[in-house]
Amino acid sequence: MKIKTSGFKPVIIILMFTVSILPAIALGRSETERETVNFFALGTTCSVSIDVDSSGRAAGSEVQADEVFKGTEDLINSIENSMSVNIEDSEINRINTSAGIRAEQVSQQVIKVITAGKNYSRLSGGAFDISIGPLVMLWGIGGDGAAVPSQSDIEEALTLIDYSQVQISGDTIYLPTRGMRLEPGGIAKGWAADRAAEYLRSKNIESALINLGGNVLALGSKKDGSPWRIGVQNPDNTRGEYLGIVTVTGKAVVSSGKYERYFVEDGKRYHHILSTENGYPVENGIAQVSIICAESMTADAMSTSVFSLGLEAGLALAETTDGVEAIIITDEGNIYLTEGIRDSFKLTDSSFNILGE
Repeated sequence: MKIKTSGFKPVIIILMFTVSILPAIALGRSETERETVNFFALGTTCSVSIDVDSSGRAAGSEVQADEVFKGTEDLINSIENSMSVNIEDSEINRINTSAGIRAEQVSQQVIKVITAGKNYSRLSGGAFDISIGPLVMLWGIGGDGAAVPSQSDIEEALTLIDYSQVQISGDTIYLPTRGMRLEPGGIAKGWAADRAAEYLRSKNIESALINLGGNVLALGSKKDGSPWRIGVQNPDNTRGEYLGIVTVTGKAVVSSGKYERYFVEDGKRYHHILSTENGYPVENGIAQVSIICAESMTADAMSTSVFSLGLEAGLALAETTDGVEAIIITDEGNIYLTEGIRDSFKLTDSSFNILGE
C-alpha cells in the first residue's frame, strides 16, 4: 500500500513577538508598524516583512511599502521563471533539454548560480551536486508520481550525475551527456532571498525579514536594534513547533530535514534528500540540519551538504568553512552545535539534549 504525502521546505518559526507590533490603543498609532505580505512562489509560501511609517512608506525609504512589496515579489517570480525545472521554458530547462546536443546561452544570473552550484558541489565532495536532476526526476518526491524506482533505473541515473562535467564558458552552459539535468532547487531559494535583500537595501531598507518557505534571511536587526529571534523547527512534530531559538543579526537561517518532502510506500517513509552515492534518500542518523551564515544561498547549499555528509564529516565541513555555523539534530534527539553558534542558540524543548557542552 502506498500513501503519498508531501511537505515544503522546513519552516523556521519566526516568533510572533519579534515580527509584529501591536497597535497602540490608548496612545495612538505608533511611528512605524511592521507589515508582512505573503505570496506563493518557488513552489512554497513566501513572506516579506518590513517596517512601515504612518504615511505608508517603508521605514527609512522614500518608497511606498506597497511598491516595495510588489517589487520584491516580482523579483522572486522572475528568478523562479528563470530557474525552475517545473517551468517548461525556463533557462534551466533549456539547458537540460539541450544536454548532449548543444550549449545554451543563458543570463548572467543563471551563470552565477550554476557556477556557485559547482563550487558547493566541489566543497562537499559531491554530497551536494548541482547535476542531481536525473535522480530527483526519477524519484519525483513532492509530486503525484512519487514512487520507489527500480534499482536499474537508480543506477542509470547515478551515471549521469557529475558536477565536474557541467561546462560553463562565457555566457553558455553545456551538459555533455544526453539525460544529464541541472537541479538548482538546492540553492535557488537562497539566491532569491539574497537578491531580495539586495533589492530592499537599494530602497534604503535596512531592517526586514524574508522567509521563502523556511529559507529565512534577517536583514539587519529589529528596528530597536535588538537581534531577530528565530525558532528552529522541531523535526519530530508538525510545522510551527520549535525546539530552540537562535538570535541573529544580518544572517540567514536555512534548514534541511527528513520531514520536508516525503512519501510513504509499504509502510516506509522516503524523504527528498537523495544520496549521490547510492541513489536513495540519505539515512545517516541525522533528522535535521540548520545552517546560519551571512548569505542565504550558502546556507541553502550547506544545509544539504552537511545533512548528506553525516554527523562527523558534516560538522567538520561547517567548522572549517568561514562564516558558517550549524545546528545538527539527530534521530535520537541529540543536538550538536558548531563553536560559533553556542552563545546564540537557546534550547527550549527539554526532550532534546545539546551534546559537547
